[in-house]
Amino acid sequence: MGFTIYVSSLPNDPPAEFERALVERVLGPIAWEVDGDWWNLRGREEGERLAEVSIRDTPLIHGFCIHRPPSYDYLPKLYDALFEIMRQTRTFLFWPAPDGGGPDYCVADAALIPPLVAAFGHYMGKPVLLASGADIEPAIRASFA
Repeated sequence: MGFTIYVSSLPNDPPAEFERALVERVLGPIAWEVDGDWWNLRGREEGERLAEVSIRDTPLIHGFCIHRPPSYDYLPKLYDALFEIMRQTRTFLFWPAPDGGGPDYCVADAALIPPLVAAFGHYMGKPVLLASGADIEPAIRASFA
């Protein structure tokens, strides 16, 4: 996909920060060229640059983004890792989508839906509740329909 996806903490949420070490642990197996706040994700081919992760180089973070994520079929470990991060933190995943599409965000924890709808529902609707990493790409594609 030729755009950026974002994982972010809930706004005005007391436990908004989470440990960067979690992201390192779950994305580490598919990352290479890790350099502080920029990582490249490993593709199928040796040396293939796939997607870039932009993440603050601090122990606690509010979120991160992935530029040019590949499809689930090409790199399912990325989407499974994103789901795992969202499952373990109070975060949601969102992406830019054309007006009139939507919803433009998703969660792995149903308890986050009410505060997200309160914060963003007036222009983003209700987030998609994911059951697995495999649900992320279909949610993104549906928002462009």
